[in-house]
Amino acid sequence: MMNKKIVEKDRLKEILRRIEEIHKQNSIEKLNINLDACGSNIIFSKKTSTLFQEGKVEIQLDLWIQGRYNKIKNQLEYNVSFPMKYLSSETVIAGAFYDKIYSSKELESDLLINEIVDKTMKLLNKKELDLSDFNGVRATAEVIHCKDEHGNKYSKLINIDVYKNEYKSYSEPIKKNVLEKKYSELDESDEDEIIKELNININSPMGASKKSIVNSFCNKYIWEEYFMYRGYSFACIEANVEYDYSKIDTIEDVIEMLDIKPKYVECPPDYYIMQFCPNERFHFKNWVEYLKLLINFVDYLETISIDGVDISFREFWHDTPEFIEIDKEAKVLENIKFDKENFSFNGSTHF
Repeated sequence: MMNKKIVEKDRLKEILRRIEEIHKQNSIEKLNINLDACGSNIIFSKKTSTLFQEGKVEIQLDLWIQGRYNKIKNQLEYNVSFPMKYLSSETVIAGAFYDKIYSSKELESDLLINEIVDKTMKLLNKKELDLSDFNGVRATAEVIHCKDEHGNKYSKLINIDVYKNEYKSYSEPIKKNVLEKKYSELDESDEDEIIKELNININSPMGASKKSIVNSFCNKYIWEEYFMYRGYSFACIEANVEYDYSKIDTIEDVIEMLDIKPKYVECPPDYYIMQFCPNERFHFKNWVEYLKLLINFVDYLETISIDGVDISFREFWHDTPEFIEIDKEAKVLENIKFDKENFSFNGSTHF
């Protein structure tokens, strides 16, 4: 009994010694230079970090990337993190954890991220992915050590091979309600169901415009930047205006009679374009909310009755798309109404 305890104790010491040796082999030091906050004194120090041990690993890609808005940096950033299990190793190191913060631009240009996404798209036969598509997705890779152009040592992952954990499901797939579909899942066959689910009156005076809006979502004519991504949004909602010069003197007279005032008016030959901008920028909860807002806007246009004036919804998606970038955190909203509080401009309309 005593001999067994001694053997186990010696074995534990050997394991700890090997772990310490591995960390020493994979540790690197970098020069860290800072300026004293209270003066001009320069402070030198060494910053120690540990490289990933070289070897073949398995990567788990469930929830491997999370996005957030960094209020301090005033920018979107992405946290890439996933466990790595070493598949074959002469050491006792059984696993590690990849964790790195990226900006949007860094993420888009990173070779590792591109390889994982490209190979997952091929695996799933999809041209667009969201985080849920990575559920059950695994990958193998090689961890190697390299040197950058300055001679600094670093570790990276190469030879990514993506595969799916297969399991049998004996339950019938649940058919989604059309309003629960992703924007990328919509097609022309969904048009009538969307109209029915949202109770859209396509027999009203501007019913053709409402039907066209729904059809354009189903055909995915609407650019995703208008409603789908944080950091982007629609610039405005537009209406075309034509009027009888014998009854109305100027476009300003038309605007004066509106209870919701446009922020801008463009003046192409023979007609005008009124542009209504939200008083506070926001993001939509999903594509349905943007569609509902556009329908609500058309409903408002139907209420306008000015003798000698013809106002119609402007189908913006046939022109060069104009979306805006939002450089600060914005609320995510639903059930947004086109009303005076949200869209009426209180200053002088810009021409």
